[in-house]
Amino acid sequence: MDKYLEELPGIDGVSVEIIGRDTTKLMYTITFDGLILSTGDQQSLLFYQSDCVTFDPPYNSYLINELEKGIPSFLPMILQIKTSSSDSVGGYFGLSFGFKGEYNKFLSRGEEILYFNITARSKLVYTNGKDLLNIILPGQELKIKDEIVKIIAVKSDHLVLSTYYTVGTSGEATAAFVMDNYIGIGSLSNGVKLITKVANIDWIQAVQPGDLIQIRDGTGSDQVFEIASVNSTTLQLTSTYLGTTTKSQIYARKKFFVPSDVSAIALEEALNSLPEIGLSQVSKYGSSINLGFVWDVTFLSNLSPIECPQLCLMAETATKNFLNISKSGKLNDLFFVIKYKEASGVYISRNNRNNIV
Repeated sequence: MDKYLEELPGIDGVSVEIIGRDTTKLMYTITFDGLILSTGDQQSLLFYQSDCVTFDPPYNSYLINELEKGIPSFLPMILQIKTSSSDSVGGYFGLSFGFKGEYNKFLSRGEEILYFNITARSKLVYTNGKDLLNIILPGQELKIKDEIVKIIAVKSDHLVLSTYYTVGTSGEATAAFVMDNYIGIGSLSNGVKLITKVANIDWIQAVQPGDLIQIRDGTGSDQVFEIASVNSTTLQLTSTYLGTTTKSQIYARKKFFVPSDVSAIALEEALNSLPEIGLSQVSKYGSSINLGFVWDVTFLSNLSPIECPQLCLMAETATKNFLNISKSGKLNDLFFVIKYKEASGVYISRNNRNNIV
């Protein structure tokens, strides 16, 4: 039977075993164990009697039971980063992925680091008499000591947690941490392309035009916007916010910077340090005749990072807080191509400024 099944289109491997036989019954188990992706759940496999030879006697019957649901085989996603230039380059370039950072940034009000007290097995976090209504929002997550906690209410002198805090702070005021890509709280109104600063936030140092940010609208859904311009009090957006008036936490994309000729090992370590990217493996080729390099990135954690802009890799050649791609102080054109290899083996790419694929 397995030979006949393997002749069917879309089935590249199958094993058949007789597991029961008596005078009135014959039972088989059929396992589809081929390597190609189409060998997953075989919903289209049907049983029918031959047009030429019918069951004898005619009241014989059959029954098909699904013993275990099949899934397609895993084929790793392969991403290719390719650079080229009209001249030799130096400095750094930036790569960003997703909006989830690491909890290593002090929660502060301007330059003032904020401290808290919590009793063990309590849901109340005392703010040392400080009113933090414009610093923390319900739904926000903080890291206090070794625990990540979720805030469900903000009062004039304390916060309320969603769950009980385990160990407490033992009577000592303790700093709290937010994700390192958190840039503060802003106010949004329906039908405008503007986010207005709520607290004392230095947005000019945190983001720049062209950056993507993530906010949470009045319904609790996340939305992503591109920044058109930034000043000390507002973020001008390239598109209109459509939703109820609300205050929202704002997160920039998680970003890191590497030298323009970064080694495969260093790039692999940087990518694997990102919270949402899983495990990756990097190979490097070059330099090429066009003064660039090629890095092949294989994602080994069954991740397909092409959901943009939420989950995909983006590249940029310069940022005001880091060195530009340059030679002798002169800015050169460093051209990026980021490609994703689909299951078919075909590479797809887009070559705009941020290389969103």
